[in-house]
Amino acid sequence: MGDYLISVLVVGRDGLIVDIFTRDSEKLDEKKFVGAFSSLVELILKKLTLDYDLGTFGAGTFDTDKYRFIFCESGSENVLVTILEPRAFVDDIFPYTY
Repeated sequence: MGDYLISVLVVGRDGLIVDIFTRDSEKLDEKKFVGAFSSLVELILKKLTLDYDLGTFGAGTFDTDKYRFIFCESGSENVLVTILEPRAFVDDIFPYTY
């Protein structure tokens, strides 16, 4: 998992980053990405919670051409977001996100 891990974030339901762990905190590209990431997470979280009657979604994945995301609810206030390289196998990593 470590080779494919880019970052793990705890994100509030409002899209604000509560805590963050990055594989290499010195990499400028990852810092820029994580800084811009909160607005994307906010949009995705709003969409996910609106699509479900209970306002919760449990867990899910979202893929782009550059990243693979795993979203897991972490209580009623936060979501754990795991950001991976696109070639990562989600089935191998999902158990660690819980």
